[in-house]
Amino acid sequence: MNFPLSLKSTKISGIASWTQGAPAHAEVQLVRIYEDGDWDDVRTYDVGIDGAYSFYAGPGTYSLRLYSYDANWNYLYKPTWLGGSAKSYYSSDAQTFTIAANGVDVTKNITASQKYGALKVNLSAFGVNKNTAIFAFNLATGESNSANVTTNSAGSASAVINGLGSGTYYVRAATSGTTNSTVIGAESFGTPITAPNTGTVSLTGKALKTELSAGSLSSTISGQPRVGATLTAKASIQDVSTALKNATSYRYFWSDGTKLISTTSSAVVPAAALNDDVRLTVFASATGQLSTYGVSLASDDLPRFARGDSPYPLTVPSITGTAALGKTLTANTGSWAPSPKSFTYQWRRNGIAIPGATKASYAVSGADVGKTISLKITPVLEGFASKSIVTAPTGKVAKATAQISLAKKAKKGKARVTVTAKGIKAVTGVVTITVGKKTVKGKLTAKSKGKVTITLPKKVKGSKKVTVTYKGSAQVSKATKTAKAKITR
Repeated sequence: MNFPLSLKSTKISGIASWTQGAPAHAEVQLVRIYEDGDWDDVRTYDVGIDGAYSFYAGPGTYSLRLYSYDANWNYLYKPTWLGGSAKSYYSSDAQTFTIAANGVDVTKNITASQKYGALKVNLSAFGVNKNTAIFAFNLATGESNSANVTTNSAGSASAVINGLGSGTYYVRAATSGTTNSTVIGAESFGTPITAPNTGTVSLTGKALKTELSAGSLSSTISGQPRVGATLTAKASIQDVSTALKNATSYRYFWSDGTKLISTTSSAVVPAAALNDDVRLTVFASATGQLSTYGVSLASDDLPRFARGDSPYPLTVPSITGTAALGKTLTANTGSWAPSPKSFTYQWRRNGIAIPGATKASYAVSGADVGKTISLKITPVLEGFASKSIVTAPTGKVAKATAQISLAKKAKKGKARVTVTAKGIKAVTGVVTITVGKKTVKGKLTAKSKGKVTITLPKKVKGSKKVTVTYKGSAQVSKATKTAKAKITR
């Protein structure tokens, strides 16, 4: 029962629920969260079949954790924070709420959705009425669970071990025995479980000695402590007979704490090692012996992991395409070692970054005329440093070519001229028209969109040869066109 602490206490209540069936036992824990991220459990409420719970608490910042168990008090779901996260033990994954002084009652429902997997173990040939211990060990995370069964008159038995996360497991079963004794046992390496499903393994017992478990298993890890480097392990066992030591072989299982990364004596340091460590599990095995194992961390032998060296280009990155107005340039990243997951891009004009030009392609604009274009390419690979490469620049972007058109008729002595250039929205500049020995001029503005009407010299009429000259601009080259026009007054 939870009684009010004082008249200022606030009631916190809600319903706990589960997405894949209710557990045999469940607890909701009220957690006090502190500014530095630490937390303390304040109270625990045993949840009934209706899922209801309630607490009383004073002012502060809180969260909730839901624990779910099977009938034997093995975890059935991963411990779950308010908000649904079951990723970690840390309060940074929790949804929090604040209770103020004299606050009103608070309702918070919590749901567990990440159910653990299970393993069904079938035993045979383990002897009659033998008490047998079964052990399941996650080779990547180190999580484990166990069960005990008694075999029947046929030497068989079955057991289900709950509370197992996804991964690859070492499974061992052995009857009771003492150090350096002989037991009936069996073991399996590599039994997969995909939560929330149940995996299955069958073990056939045989007489095995336990001498290796009495020995002293050790391993050392060497290599460069940086992402992408190769680590090498060497295992040995002491305190056993020379004959057994010489007959012993070793199995290596490396992981990043979540998944296996190697099953040989060497492993490449993953990016995850920057925030965690590299875990090594070594098994010592010999014919007629029950295996023994030991777990170590790379940080036991090596300094803290650093980022790997930046990927390096094996072929020089370059720009493809024509550096001309209206054209599109494209990044050619080349090949790198190790291979980046992606790249970032920054196009440059005369060596200066072009605002917003951060894609793998770039449309040449009027602002680029008379300038060179280059590209800064940066490799992106988790856990590795990033060293950028700048491509060789293009040649200077040439001016756009002007295209002049003249209306065939100049009504009331007015000639209509249009000047366009690919890649230029509106050509600007001066246009002159020469008829005979007389010349007049007009001006193209951004507002006129490349069109201008020019009044021709007086007394000029009839079909005449007209020369139109565009004087050019900073972005467009000059051009001339001669054509006939019918001039009327």
